[in-house]
Amino acid sequence: MNLPLGIHIISLTVDDGKGGTAADTVQITVQDTQPPLIHCDSPDGAWHPADAVIACTAADEVSGLANAADASFHLSTNVAAGTETADASTNRRLGSDATGNCATTGPIPRNKAD
Repeated sequence: MNLPLGIHIISLTVDDGKGGTAADTVQITVQDTQPPLIHCDSPDGAWHPADAVIACTAADEVSGLANAADASFHLSTNVAAGTETADASTNRRLGSDATGNCATTGPIPRNKAD
């Protein structure tokens, strides 16, 4: 039996085969247990004169995102001015769905900044 998310009341009646029956109700709560799906672009392999920026999206088709701004966001490196590196990592970000399931994305390494 597949039940949608939410609270469901199920009534049960049991027959003991000898003429006796018992009836009861059970409350079942079906919850989303999966975190949002987050996808980020890969590093582009190019040198960046400033911090590299990686585009990301998040979605949760079951419960929806807790914060609509998490549907589209960016991760970026934080390389000090005058510094060159071929392996800068981005920051990370936590995204949550409306039922409190969370997923973290980042850091994403291998970004080039000079």
